[in-house]
Amino acid sequence: MKRLLLSALLLLSLMTGSTFGADKTSGDTTGSSPSYLVADLQQILREASAVRALQVEMEQRRRALQVQIREQEEELRDDEKLLVERRSSLTNDEFAAERATFEAKVASVQKSIQGSKLDLDRLYANAMAGIQESLIVVIRQIAEERNADLVLSKSTVVIVRPALEITDEALGRLNKSLPAVTLPE
Repeated sequence: MKRLLLSALLLLSLMTGSTFGADKTSGDTTGSSPSYLVADLQQILREASAVRALQVEMEQRRRALQVQIREQEEELRDDEKLLVERRSSLTNDEFAAERATFEAKVASVQKSIQGSKLDLDRLYANAMAGIQESLIVVIRQIAEERNADLVLSKSTVVIVRPALEITDEALGRLNKSLPAVTLPE
């Protein structure tokens, strides 16, 4: 599904941009056969230096979040232990009130953790979207340089002549133009 969406996004982006291979003044392309290029988008997004750097940073942030979660869980266990120890010295109403306060704290911590995980997921999604946009710009440039009418995702092509394959060139240009992405804090 993700592959199909990426292919559709690439095709739509290329179609809404300039018309490749067309006579810019008259819009007539009937005089020549269409020109096609093929790019392995999945390979590019797997091997791009920006994606690899993003994955490293995301792993570091996940580990830091796990440390924070462990600390919060330990604090909650300590609070619960203290509450249990104080149980005998509290009236039922006092214990119920302190238990309610503790449960509210647990709910707040859980909500905070979920929010942090969602924020991390959003950061990753936004960064990947930026990388994909940069890839489309690179592919559009290559297509314009080669007067290509259409660029297809390799996942939709069964056989392609090596001369029409632009994966390595697109990867090289993407790595040069976007070697890494920086996530906001």
